[in-house]
Amino acid sequence: MLVRMILLLGLALVLFAGGAAGLQMLDAHKIDPVAWLNRVVASSPPAEDGPALVPGKAGAPATPVPLTEQNWLISPGGGLVDRATVAAYLRQDRLVETRIARLTRRAPLADLLQPGEKLPAPVYRQAFADIRAQALAERDCAALMAAFATRCEMVSAGVVDESLDAAGETAEFQIVLTYTQALDPATMPDLATVVLREDRLTLDAAAPAEARDDSRLLAGFLQGAMDECRPDSATRPQCRILSFDVTRDEAGQTKARFHIAWLGPLPAGLYAAPPLN
Repeated sequence: MLVRMILLLGLALVLFAGGAAGLQMLDAHKIDPVAWLNRVVASSPPAEDGPALVPGKAGAPATPVPLTEQNWLISPGGGLVDRATVAAYLRQDRLVETRIARLTRRAPLADLLQPGEKLPAPVYRQAFADIRAQALAERDCAALMAAFATRCEMVSAGVVDESLDAAGETAEFQIVLTYTQALDPATMPDLATVVLREDRLTLDAAAPAEARDDSRLLAGFLQGAMDECRPDSATRPQCRILSFDVTRDEAGQTKARFHIAWLGPLPAGLYAAPPLN
């Protein structure tokens, strides 16, 4: 039926466009338009039975869509954990927005020099420190990789305004890094049967540090956090470091704060219900 309609439409267009000339041409060749159309339709193969295909879509049968991995966790109070924290905890092998290390440190400008270089004139040293701050970020990334990170990327690095100490030739820097962690070797439990517990771990340096000691202090802080937050911990199972910051006060005292999280059993009487969206 569809073929007949198409041919009728085509014939009508020919006659409309050609008018009398079109009819004269058919008559000269002794062609009966209607009889010719019937013969074409009769010789057309019948349509095959089967599902209709949507243009641009494959005709293969649909395959089952695998279930996506769970992207929600329950808090000890029974509510849903915010998505940013869930991503930082579950997506260990991906760079996520909230898994961030923020470091404020004072460093000698000489640490930013390449072999054979000398410091620029004092008027240019603030700009020099800002441009070369990436070198400190790379060293901090190396410390993270040596501790627990499997990948580390610089988000930003720069010198703090008005922080240049001309006499001591040092400056204060702010560095932001993002990182991934190795997947836990232990099998994760059913996430619908546990809650995510969180804590803030604060570590203080034993004494005020010199500017050159900040790299050593970072390594010590990272090791201290790893000692307190181990995936195989009996008290904090599947413990992970979600983010941390290292700060230095005016007296030179440096401290680190780590946001850690681990899985605990559901409290009695609490039942997990997945979100609707």
